[in-house]
Amino acid sequence: MSDQKKEKFNKKLPTVLYIVRDEGGCGFFRCYQPAKFLRRHGLMNTITDMHTTTPEHIMQADIIVFQALGTLKSVEAMNFAKSKGKKVVIEIDDFLHVVSPNNIGGYPFWNPGGLGLH
Repeated sequence: MSDQKKEKFNKKLPTVLYIVRDEGGCGFFRCYQPAKFLRRHGLMNTITDMHTTTPEHIMQADIIVFQALGTLKSVEAMNFAKSKGKKVVIEIDDFLHVVSPNNIGGYPFWNPGGLGLH
């Protein structure tokens, strides 16, 4: 999905690392698209990693955006980032209190009767 080219970073700009959970609409609209916009308009350097990341990418970033924290590896990466003083954002994408029963992808996980992790 990522069409991110290997571009040289502008050392004067901050770097944001997106750790993308899925290759569907949420991953595209909530991670890849903002990363591309920030990069294209010269606002930030961006890195996008699918599912997991590396300590090197965390250390390179000023801000780390996790598309949810549904795995132990994500939580470990977040704890590592926080221990290094990085700014961490956890993006959970939906107004979870009112996910429609017609949302076949989300309702089984995010409904008034239960909680599921991806």
